Amino acid sequence: MRTLKNSIAILSFLLALVACNEEHIETTANKRGQEFSAKATFSKSGGSVLSIDYEHTTLGFDVSGTGYSVMLNDFTVESSHQEIYSSNMQLYKIENGAFVLRNVNGEELFGHYSGDGSNVNGWTSVNESWIIMGGTGKYLNATGALSVTMSGDQTAPLSARMSGSVYLKNISDPF
Repeated sequence: MRTLKNSIAILSFLLALVACNEEHIETTANKRGQEFSAKATFSKSGGSVLSIDYEHTTLGFDVSGTGYSVMLNDFTVESSHQEIYSSNMQLYKIENGAFVLRNVNGEELFGHYSGDGSNVNGWTSVNESWIIMGGTGKYLNATGALSVTMSGDQTAPLSARMSGSVYLKNISDPF
């Protein structure tokens, strides 16, 4: 009984401590998350057929691009993924995506992504969710998430907007 009372007292103390410092905890967490916003241009190459069945066609692509963000300054993008098309070849899911964002100093953010897209009347629209799993240099051990939207004529590079947060492990000098 005495142990139970001590446990309850300790738990109550910890809950009160968290409640008192809730604003401080949120402020500290927000300082770690750096806003990421970028404009970029992407081009696909490849398009190799990986599989075809009655309902789906799976194609493999390599994607490259360039862009600019305050965090990375000028950067390049390299990625690859699979597109699984429905039978009408207009709508598709994007799976098994892997990306690397590299700034001019060679420092990288990398991770994986998935999403969906459409090719209708010569116009491509893509929505992807990118998960940052790490990095190199000042982005070592970074995490985060980006939303990437792309659109454009199927015969030209796609314009992209990227937004989200990047969490850096060493926040003393994030940039």
